Amino acid sequence: MILIILNLSAIGQSHEYPYIKPLFDFNPQKPIFKFTREQTDNQKRFLRFYALTGYREGIDEISPLFGINFDGKSDSLSKTRRLFMYNLSIEEMLTHGMVSRDHVILEVKDPSKYRYLPEYGPKENWMRKNAHCFELLMPEGTLSISLLDKFLSSVLQVKIAKEKRNIKVLVLERTSKLEKFRSKKNYKEYIDGNGKFKNVTFAALKNFLRSDTIPFIDETQFSGRIDLDLVIDDWTDINKINNQLQKYDLTLSTKKRDVEMLIITEIN
Repeated sequence: MILIILNLSAIGQSHEYPYIKPLFDFNPQKPIFKFTREQTDNQKRFLRFYALTGYREGIDEISPLFGINFDGKSDSLSKTRRLFMYNLSIEEMLTHGMVSRDHVILEVKDPSKYRYLPEYGPKENWMRKNAHCFELLMPEGTLSISLLDKFLSSVLQVKIAKEKRNIKVLVLERTSKLEKFRSKKNYKEYIDGNGKFKNVTFAALKNFLRSDTIPFIDETQFSGRIDLDLVIDDWTDINKINNQLQKYDLTLSTKKRDVEMLIITEIN
């Protein structure tokens, strides 16, 4: 049995082989500590803890509040509230999935430990090496995002702050006062992923026009609905994009703008 467990452990933790569920996978339904009866009763509301671990095998997707494995649970008996983050990058933990990557600046020694990029190889392998889990339990009614950030900053030895920075951005502008892009029909919103946009706003272009590190800014001053029929085989080529946008009297360019960014800095 010991040999079987060791073998399963080797497979489960390996960066070379697919994950096979070991017998001792983490169970998020069980507390990270075994509390005493006095602690569980928590009559004076003293019970609290926080804990940081590495990647945990066997964790299923939870019902997330922020689009990532981040959620909270209250215990009416102990009168506590527990926040938990499972298998997230440091960037995801610090932004709670609420700040897009193109609005985050990593002023750190090794950015590859903070966020995953496709050039790092298979994401699962990267996660096993660099992802973390974090839990914070406090008396009910005392938890807040700012308090969570305080604990995370301390345990991860980083500082997080919002600052305006003059950075390079992708700017969408009009080349005339004509509104060739204005939606002509009142039909359902439609995006086919290949360049067709029907009855949407310019915000729908964000996921296509921006890169992971350069923010996209709409300076058309048009807030209505648009229709676009673009034929673009490479959304990273600005020349190809502009070749299609020009028929709508639109242009995309790289410029410098003052943008509020989330700065993540290592303390030491």
